[in-house]
Amino acid sequence: MLKTHNPEVIVVNGGGAQFLQGNPVIMTKEDIYQTYMEAQNSTIIVVHMEAVNHCLLTRKELKNFINEKGLSDNILVPSDGEISHFLI
Repeated sequence: MLKTHNPEVIVVNGGGAQFLQGNPVIMTKEDIYQTYMEAQNSTIIVVHMEAVNHCLLTRKELKNFINEKGLSDNILVPSDGEISHFLI
C-alpha cells in the first residue's frame, strides 16, 4: 500500500508495547525499519513513544538504532510536545 500511494509523510505508533503474553501491539524498531524499506522517499514520524508503561522500546534505543542505520534524516522521533511542520 505504501508503494501504491507513495506518501511524503508517514506517522506510526512506536514503542514496542507488549502485554505479558503475545506479540507487540504497536510497532517495534524492526517494524519501523520495515516501513522505511517500503517507503524510502517518505519521512517517517514515530509517535506514542514511552506513552504507556508496557512500551519496551525507548526513544533513546530507537534513536540509536536509527543512527546506526544512517536514517536520522528519514525517521524522526519527536520529544513530547515537539511540533514539526511539513510543506506538502
